[in-house]
Amino acid sequence: MVRDHKVVGSNPVASTKTMPSGGKSAIRQNLNTEKIMSRADELFIANMHDILKNGVWDTDLPVRPKWSDGAPAHTVKKFGIVNRYNLQEEFPILTIRRTAFKSCIDELLWIWQKKSNNIRDLKSHIWDQWADGNGSIGKAYGYQLGVKHKYKEGEFILMGFGIAWFLLLVLSGVMTVHNYTLGKTLLTIIFTFVAMLIIVFVVMLLYTLLSQVVSFFVSIYNELMLRI
Repeated sequence: MVRDHKVVGSNPVASTKTMPSGGKSAIRQNLNTEKIMSRADELFIANMHDILKNGVWDTDLPVRPKWSDGAPAHTVKKFGIVNRYNLQEEFPILTIRRTAFKSCIDELLWIWQKKSNNIRDLKSHIWDQWADGNGSIGKAYGYQLGVKHKYKEGEFILMGFGIAWFLLLVLSGVMTVHNYTLGKTLLTIIFTFVAMLIIVFVVMLLYTLLSQVVSFFVSIYNELMLRI
């Protein structure tokens, strides 16, 4: 079974983890499905076949990750795979296998918010087999985001780039889902932000009003208790 497909930094790496049993034929058999439901599915399956046919196996090399039965978790890899999607046609999401949405969000926060490379900061267990005795997966992902790269022009902080990329993805996502133009999308985001500010203001106003009403009745109660 194909276990993962990852793109790392500017040098994409696609890989499939081998199972303790079944071998390459079992992986190919699981990829031979006729229920292709999206362009992303087609590219994913094509990539997996390409990796299995033209990738490089590390079965002759020592590897750190291990399966639950103690067998080495070897991989087959191929560098430089690039996928391009037309967002006007569809949103690139896989439909041929279950996507653990909560785990995806947790991993994104683990990388971008916590800037961590330690599995103890992650709720899911997808990286457990890659971690060392201290829980570290090495100098990858969150570790790299916390590094400040110094050049003669100044410091380059990956977190700033990540925030800009996230905002760009949000913008493109709104345009794709609602089929809006760029101008209409920007206006929608601005109006949404203004509406959120108004809601926050109204909530704070109601909270202040309720606090004053409660204080008024408490004062009356205390006064009555003193006069009785």
